[in-house]
Amino acid sequence: MVDPKDPTLSIVKQCILLFISRSGVYYQPASESELDLQIMLEIDKYFTLYPFYGTRRMSDHLKEKGYHVGRKAIRSYYIKMGIGAIYPKKKPNTSEPNKEH
Repeated sequence: MVDPKDPTLSIVKQCILLFISRSGVYYQPASESELDLQIMLEIDKYFTLYPFYGTRRMSDHLKEKGYHVGRKAIRSYYIKMGIGAIYPKKKPNTSEPNKEH
């Protein structure tokens, strides 16, 4: 898309024409740290065994294994990995009459 070696258009003008910011051209995504990868591997391993573990239980379990990770960090790992705990969802309230009737 943006060619930095193009002699006719500068990077600024190319970004303006493509409606993107210049910071997006220079952005280099940071890789995950080794500790984060180990923690995500442990979460993946125990989540497959215990899919009903929420953030509190997983945090307690990882603390037993020697990883001092808080509940909010576990939640962000869950979001990053695309997983969530299995629990009974809210049932529809059948006591209220249907408004369409």
